[in-house]
Amino acid sequence: MKAASESTRAYGSRDARRAELLDAAVRVMAVTGVAGASARAITAEAGLAHGAFHYCFGVREELLGALLRQEVEAVVAQLAAAEDPAGAPLGEVVALTLRAELDRVRREPDRQ
Repeated sequence: MKAASESTRAYGSRDARRAELLDAAVRVMAVTGVAGASARAITAEAGLAHGAFHYCFGVREELLGALLRQEVEAVVAQLAAAEDPAGAPLGEVVALTLRAELDRVRREPDRQ
């Protein structure tokens, strides 16, 4: 994680700040867990002013929801790209899902 004393920087669009805050939240949570991922810790990690958090998300729970949606969408996209399980037996679909998630965790250990 970055030192809290590092200067904050400006960002262009709200979407860019949201993306940076989501990435920073993953890094903070990898070290502190979800409970330690405060708005201040996340903005410090992102190098943004604390107000950027509330501008982009309002409250911490909104960020957590956005992070969950992002992770679920990534898994779904990975499944869709891997194979078309339509018509496959349930066991095969479950195995495909688990393999895709295991592959993602191996590639991105901070996002477990």
